[in-house]
Amino acid sequence: MVLSVGPTDAGAIHPGSAVQLTAGEKTGGELLGGGSVASVGAVLDTTSRSVAIRVTVTSPRRSLRLGESVYGEIAVETRPRAVVVPVEALVPGDDPGSYKVFVVDAKGTAIAHEVKIGGRTATKVEIIEGLNGGEKVVSQGAFGVADSAKVERIGPVKP
Repeated sequence: MVLSVGPTDAGAIHPGSAVQLTAGEKTGGELLGGGSVASVGAVLDTTSRSVAIRVTVTSPRRSLRLGESVYGEIAVETRPRAVVVPVEALVPGDDPGSYKVFVVDAKGTAIAHEVKIGGRTATKVEIIEGLNGGEKVVSQGAFGVADSAKVERIGPVKP
């Protein structure tokens, strides 16, 4: 399978990088399976302004359909000790460009923590300052939560 990426992104992709494939709606679409980067094109397609990334699919969930759009999310770096939260947990802070996350304490109170963010994907964001890891955070409806508000879990905890 061949994916197309912009020239800026192509520089961070290397053979062996993990790839997650989805169909239909980018990363929110149906999971098709996973694989790895087999090769990164050496030339830029001047018409599409993209670089070809060849992917070996190692764990397909189903066959592709004719005319189906396929999207790939490629891991460009792995940080085993990174603190990550769902992107929905991130709330704009008081200052432009700042962010906060609501941490839920043992009494069910949501406490705002100013955070600094690092890398992000479509579903997760790395917290490089402001959390230690292991905290429970408000991940749904966080935008409407006030500091020190009482909250309760309404569904299963997602890893």
